[in-house]
Amino acid sequence: MMKKLFFIITIIGLSVSSCNKILDEQVPAHKNVDYNVISDQKTAETALVGVYSYLAGGYQWEWHYGLDFSHLCGTTRGSGSSSGGLEAGYEGELIFNTMRADGSYGSKWQAAYRMINAANWVLKLIEDVDESLFTADKKQQIIAETRFMRFFANFFLFRNYSYFFDINSEYGLLYRDEPVNLTNFRVARLNVKDSYDKLIEDLDYCIANGPEFTTVYRASKQTAKAFKAKLLAMRGTQADWNTVISLTNEVITSGKFAMESDHYSIFKKRNASKEVIFSLFISPNTVASNLGTVRCRWSGYYRATDFLKSLSNIGTQYNKAINDTINTYTASTNTYSLNYGSAGKIASYGVTDAELVANSAFIYLRLGEMQILKAEAIARTTGSVTDVLSVLNPLLVRAKDTPFTEQQISGNESLLNFVYLVLLKELALESGIDYEASLRFKDSNGLPKIIGQKQNLSTIDDIKKCVKPIHVNEIIVNELCKQNPGY
Repeated sequence: MMKKLFFIITIIGLSVSSCNKILDEQVPAHKNVDYNVISDQKTAETALVGVYSYLAGGYQWEWHYGLDFSHLCGTTRGSGSSSGGLEAGYEGELIFNTMRADGSYGSKWQAAYRMINAANWVLKLIEDVDESLFTADKKQQIIAETRFMRFFANFFLFRNYSYFFDINSEYGLLYRDEPVNLTNFRVARLNVKDSYDKLIEDLDYCIANGPEFTTVYRASKQTAKAFKAKLLAMRGTQADWNTVISLTNEVITSGKFAMESDHYSIFKKRNASKEVIFSLFISPNTVASNLGTVRCRWSGYYRATDFLKSLSNIGTQYNKAINDTINTYTASTNTYSLNYGSAGKIASYGVTDAELVANSAFIYLRLGEMQILKAEAIARTTGSVTDVLSVLNPLLVRAKDTPFTEQQISGNESLLNFVYLVLLKELALESGIDYEASLRFKDSNGLPKIIGQKQNLSTIDDIKKCVKPIHVNEIIVNELCKQNPGY
């Protein structure tokens, strides 16, 4: 009994701890919380900043957010150059008996629930604060941003630990919509269908009540629309695809974003690019060695696979953005060093720590993804080759790649194959869409593209190997939570 109580307290402590002292003080982790802690607009805004601060809590929100998913679907691989090298890590762990439910996957689980619990505290404490203490619609906007961040953390969990690709599966989110305490920590998982509904609820609230887009570091109506389009594409019903077209059009024509004139400029400008919709804030004071992008560069944790590199000719900007190696010049010794990493998506040039920090970014979503999703939705609804080409060929041209002609596409399967090809060229190694897409696009035998594309996956049943195990501590203290099959 004492052991179980210890685990319960540990789980609750992990759910409410933070690197942000303000939030720790304003949202205390006990039942006797002072419900006047959030008492006006200023204190509510401070608490909201505290929720955003959880993004700075570790690698979960850096390379784990996007590149881990690329590794799962065969577009990245590890160098095996260190004990953390992914050739010896993830590749082996895609087999049940070597993927441990008490391993590193727990850090992702805990990081996401810290953010969720913080968001739930803000939502609980702000509820009874009189609207007269806020200017205009500010109370609803704060709630909207908070609910978006709750969605964002749940979305991360959904892709890692749930069977999001099977609408009929029982293995959905362990969804929490109130702060965790000793009386409510036992929660059963939702099924996948209900998980989608809960995620959409938070996004719809932000779409209806959120602020207009002002910065890539904060949620907005347009940010929520973009993520809803991504989420609906993952669910993939016929009605969803019609909505994806509407949502992507609204984001594209909102006037808030603009496509870069060439593909590589996105990764040179990074968070300053008008194409970016949502991204991680990186302070100039950040220590370079703490950034996942730097670790990717120096250790070779993530490298583009031969499969991905083969999709684009060397002269294209697509190939340049996923290049395996970069030359770093050291002025003091007048030498060049060849380092694993990338000059584009995975990591960036830089000699000093300041240069590395200045050139780092973790782009969660950008306008190019809206273009790709729009094209996919057209292919899955009207099937117009002309309309799909009008969306995707400009992406190819700006990357110095060869556009397609209508004569090269015969039938809907060929059209979808073209969309998938451009999706991988344009978006692999970024937001995880390459993984999501590899599960919904089918090959000529009707099997998901991930089969045969990814090492260790050869049958439809193997797909479940991509779903990570829920941390053993959660299973021990929360008897209602079912573990994923195979662990």
